[in-house]
Order: sequence, then C-alpha cells, then structure tokens
Amino acid sequence: MSTQNPNIVIVNSSITLKDALIDFMQSNSDYEVIVSLSEFKELVDLPLLNEVDLVLVDTITLDERSNEIIVKVKQINPGCKFIAISMFDDKVYLKDFLKMGFSGVVSKNKVTEELIGMVSRVMNGLDAFPNKN
Repeated sequence: MSTQNPNIVIVNSSITLKDALIDFMQSNSDYEVIVSLSEFKELVDLPLLNEVDLVLVDTITLDERSNEIIVKVKQINPGCKFIAISMFDDKVYLKDFLKMGFSGVVSKNKVTEELIGMVSRVMNGLDAFPNKN
C-alpha cells in the first residue's frame, strides 16, 4: 500500500455531503477517492477492498455491527485505516472510536480545516484524535 497517493473510500449516507467530501478530497491531488458508499456494511463486499488505504466514515452510518465490519475489513486488508467524521467531540465517543479500530476522528464542524492534516498523520502511521488525553 502506498502512503504517497492513498486510495480512499468515503462512506456517507447523504449524497450532498458525500459529493462535497469527494470534491474536497480530490481537490488535493495527493488523494484518490476510488469509490463512495452510502452504508458502512457495503464496505465488506467491495471488490477493490485490497486496494483501499483509507476509509472516511460518517459516523451516522455506523451501527452495532460496525466493529465486526472493521474486523472483517482488516482481515482482508490489514493496512486499511479508518477515520471517523463525527458531530461529537466528546471524549466518551473518542474512546469508542479507538476501541473500534479507528485511527482518527474529525468533527464535521472542522472537516475542511483538519481533514487533510489528519489523513496525512494517519497514513504516516500516527493516530489523529483531538483531545485524546
């Protein structure tokens, strides 16, 4: 897997937000959005799953089975990383994202300011959780 030009999957149930996120990520030529999905559970059946470096997930698409999905994805593609896009900055939720296997989380309110930096950190093997301590 290349950290130079990571292949990204975007999971967001809102077409408007998904399109805006795709445009935002692709405005930076270092990133390639290879597919967008409406539901997180669709990720497991993605034919290109071995080529995915990073999944940007709107937390509204997550449910009680999301942890299982992340485990399955990592069995197929151990290097795949996950960043949650959330409305919440609460430390309780951050701990949940960590437990589930996310490498970072960005607030929807700060996505345009922080997402590119967080993607870069995560692709370089670091985590990207605000207020983690």
